[in-house]
Amino acid sequence: MERQDFTLSNSLGRGHLRSRRSRGWTQEFVAFRMRGLGFITWSRSAVAAFERGDRQVSVDELLGLSLVHGMSVSEFVEVDGTTRLGALLLPTDCVRDMLAGSDPRSLLSNMAAEQPFPLNDNRVFAASLLALETRLARRLRVPVEAVIGSALRCYGRSATEERDRRVSTLPRQTLSARRTRISVGRMIGSEIALELGRNEAAAKGRSGSPGRRVSRRERKKAR
Repeated sequence: MERQDFTLSNSLGRGHLRSRRSRGWTQEFVAFRMRGLGFITWSRSAVAAFERGDRQVSVDELLGLSLVHGMSVSEFVEVDGTTRLGALLLPTDCVRDMLAGSDPRSLLSNMAAEQPFPLNDNRVFAASLLALETRLARRLRVPVEAVIGSALRCYGRSATEERDRRVSTLPRQTLSARRTRISVGRMIGSEIALELGRNEAAAKGRSGSPGRRVSRRERKKAR
């Protein structure tokens, strides 16, 4: 299945639908619980509209739904795909991290947060520069900046740009384009994990203490 682009309202609504069904709740039950918190306009049809992405909810209502489900607002956001924020197209896991309280400057890199760029380039920047880097940083448990720096040292470009370059040089195969990109991305993830380990070991060596090697489990996680 192709990855899809959603607005934040769409993503929140889909995540709410998933959570509600996993609990065996009806839309009427959620509406009843919300009215019990003082949100008197919430009816079954309001819940249905929210889950379809047709109803935007306020911050107060989101927090109310969070209380009803006993989960954080960020957990309503779909993990896969991309999410539109105005003219920006971001990896959805990046949006989820921001809702969970992560510093967006860290997720989008200081360069993106402080340096303005043309509106038409927003989607290119967000989708082509940070999609793979964000996932690798989560898997390797390192800052996004560390992954970006490692890719620049290895390839002279971002990890995602290197992946796309390699994919473009491959002959047409029976594998789908998405599966090919995933396979190449895993290879690049392993290379970055090794480079980060070597770089840390060199830094430890200069300081006179033994370096930490990247474990086989961490290299496997990057795949």
